[in-house]
Amino acid sequence: MDDDDEPGITSPDYVVLKGRPGVVDSRWFYYWLRSPPGERCIQSLARGAVRERMLFNRLAEGEIELPDYETQLKASKALAQIKPMRTAIRKQIAELELLPQKLLAQVFES
Repeated sequence: MDDDDEPGITSPDYVVLKGRPGVVDSRWFYYWLRSPPGERCIQSLARGAVRERMLFNRLAEGEIELPDYETQLKASKALAQIKPMRTAIRKQIAELELLPQKLLAQVFES
């Protein structure tokens, strides 16, 4: 989920799961679901003979311990900053990777 996306989680089957204001923050839940505890929850509820699937009705049977809503919001705000930070770091890495070429160009221009 990115800041320009509508909050919620969409499965490959296009089932949308949205947080309930005052109870579950969508971004917090999205990141929790992708965390090791979330993965374990999914694996405990997923079923399938050929490949495991997580159907909404199975997910609805799951139970998790939620932090209070204010804590979720604080975490959500911090998580929202990750994408811009990653973008900035990738830009810096790209500039660093060009540094040897720039240095060589300066040496040969002298």
